[in-house]
Amino acid sequence: MSRPKGFKHSEETKLKQKLSGLGRQASEETRKKMSEAKKGKEPWNRGVPHTEIAKQKMGNSHKGLLVGELNPMFGRNMSRENNPAWKGGRIGSGAGYMWVLKPEHPFANKSGYIFEHRLIMEKELGRYLTLEEVVHHENEIKDDNRIENLKLFSSKSEHVKYHYKKTRSKKWM
Repeated sequence: MSRPKGFKHSEETKLKQKLSGLGRQASEETRKKMSEAKKGKEPWNRGVPHTEIAKQKMGNSHKGLLVGELNPMFGRNMSRENNPAWKGGRIGSGAGYMWVLKPEHPFANKSGYIFEHRLIMEKELGRYLTLEEVVHHENEIKDDNRIENLKLFSSKSEHVKYHYKKTRSKKWM
C-alpha cells in the first residue's frame, strides 16, 4: 500500500526492515520497544474510505474498477452458473484431459470435478470404476472421449505393459 507524501517510517520500523533484509529477526528487547512505540498511534489511513485510498493510488484510471458504488458487479455471487465465463461445468485440465463437474460422485476431487473419460466408461459399464482401473485413449488424444476410443485396464501395470508392447512392435516394423 502506498504511503501519503512525506510519510516517514519510525526508527524501530527501519531497524526491523534492516534486520529482515539480512535474514534475521529482531531481538525480544527490540520487539518490546517497537510494540511500546506503536501503542496509542493510529494507522496513517484510519478513517479514510477504501474507495478514496484506491482513487489516490490509481489516479484517473479508477473508473469502473473499484468496489462499492463504482462497480455494478460488486456484491454478486460470481461462482459457477452466475459467472459470464461459465462453460457448463466442463473444463480442461491443462494436461489435455477434460474435467466434468459432478460433486455427488464418490471419486470427485475437492472441487467436485472428475475426469470425463472415467465418467463415460462408468456409464458404459453401469458401475463406478475402482481407483486401480485405468482408462486409456486408443488414439492418444486425451480429450477424444468417444467410447470407441476408450479402453479399460484393470491396473496401472497392465496399462504400462500395453504401451510397452505397442512401442516394441513399432520398433521392429
